[in-house]
Amino acid sequence: MSTDTKPKAIGYSRYSPQTVKAKCTCGWNWNIDSTAETEIHEACPQCGLVVTVHNSTSCESQLADIRRHCSRRGIELVATFSDKALSGSDSCRDRPGLFDAAAACAKGYTLIVRNRDRLFRDMTKATVFQADLTKRSVRIFSLEQPEADAETTTGKLIAAIYDWFAEIKREEIRARTRAKMLQYQSQGRKMSSIPPYGFDVDVTNSKSIIPNAEEQATVASVIDLHGHGMTLRQIARQLEATGVSRRGKASWTHQLVKAILVRAGILSKKSAANY
Repeated sequence: MSTDTKPKAIGYSRYSPQTVKAKCTCGWNWNIDSTAETEIHEACPQCGLVVTVHNSTSCESQLADIRRHCSRRGIELVATFSDKALSGSDSCRDRPGLFDAAAACAKGYTLIVRNRDRLFRDMTKATVFQADLTKRSVRIFSLEQPEADAETTTGKLIAAIYDWFAEIKREEIRARTRAKMLQYQSQGRKMSSIPPYGFDVDVTNSKSIIPNAEEQATVASVIDLHGHGMTLRQIARQLEATGVSRRGKASWTHQLVKAILVRAGILSKKSAANY
């Protein structure tokens, strides 16, 4: 009886929204907010011509690269799994595609991704995930980072460096996103279904927010109390003691006080994490 010695692999892809570059025949260049689709169709802002942009960030584009790699090297791609619009900071159990991909990996299999950041943008979670697969004799292979091979000492170091870069990139994306959201909020744009404390939805324009005079007075009090050296919990207790009402909740917490100070620019997101 012949034994099939063909190497086997599981493919995994993760799509996360980002911008892709577009160029029209008229010469106009601009950025498009990507979707999960392989091709994006959008009208040129200058001439109105609809252009088609290949979305290399889509799950199908990533899986197509994985299929080509396996075909060229005689690897049997047993199954593929994907997660769409899920964060790389989420745990394996919070991403059905990654959880199922890991479960499908038998001893001797290789889990193939286009880039290691498709697995995680959290170094701790990446390390735990790598250790679990290694214990099961499953290898992780990145098409764009083949040198990150956990089977060698140097490869382990390189893999850790790439995972660290992925986490740094996540923090940069978070910082840019938060800065943009704060900018939009300062311009009166609504960013979620529930407006931030200190604002109400504009009844004349559901996409805008307007200051709530009573809550803005409380925001000013919070800033003043913080300026006098009170801790977040002391401020929350002070608001409770003076009977200041809180929207949607019965009591004040240091988390809400912190959110108000961060939104007001008194605390940075990084420094607030130490409270």
